[in-house]
Amino acid sequence: MAAFRRALEAGYPIELDLRVLRDGQAAIFHDETLERMTGGKGRLKDLATSRIKKERLRGTDQAIPLFEELLELVSGRVALLVELKSLEGHVGPLEEAVARLLERYEGPVAVQSFNPRSMGWFRNGAPHLSRGQLASGFLDSHHLPHWKRLMLRHLLLNRISQPDFIAYDVGALPAKAVDRCRAKGLPILGWTVTGQETARRIRPWCDNFIFEGFRP
Repeated sequence: MAAFRRALEAGYPIELDLRVLRDGQAAIFHDETLERMTGGKGRLKDLATSRIKKERLRGTDQAIPLFEELLELVSGRVALLVELKSLEGHVGPLEEAVARLLERYEGPVAVQSFNPRSMGWFRNGAPHLSRGQLASGFLDSHHLPHWKRLMLRHLLLNRISQPDFIAYDVGALPAKAVDRCRAKGLPILGWTVTGQETARRIRPWCDNFIFEGFRP
């Protein structure tokens, strides 16, 4: 929450990752498990809110926030870009939790995911929300079969998500699939930019970018 407050002070939009907890709450957390970021044990999907609130992010006094806590803090003051970390074959619970919270939220917000089926859920269940398809070269995604990596890399599953924008790994740019989407009028976001040099390099292929570690 301290980082989100800093972003609000600077007037920056906020990008965040969500995972669903055992009790159906949406928690702001990138990893599938607690270990790397807290030193704790367990997968987020197996833990309840009361359990994760006992954890602290490494080197800080900060707890793991819930999505509803962030919505209350921001209250429409800056735009939100919400990445859903939906596990393959488990689309639905996280999407439902997010859509339910956003029904009563007033402010600019968009959702995105690497999982086309997650965005397909929003296409049918909450079509008023702007949807983004996340993608990369998937060179280190060995948990996925080769054919699926190729389909995702070349954005060939966009027929499922029917995205309003593309968010693509800046390390995999330029990419013909991204150029084709941009030629069709889809805005392109680059992720994740960590310095001015990269921001300048990707300018020919991106309309905007997600950044960390510096002020553009």
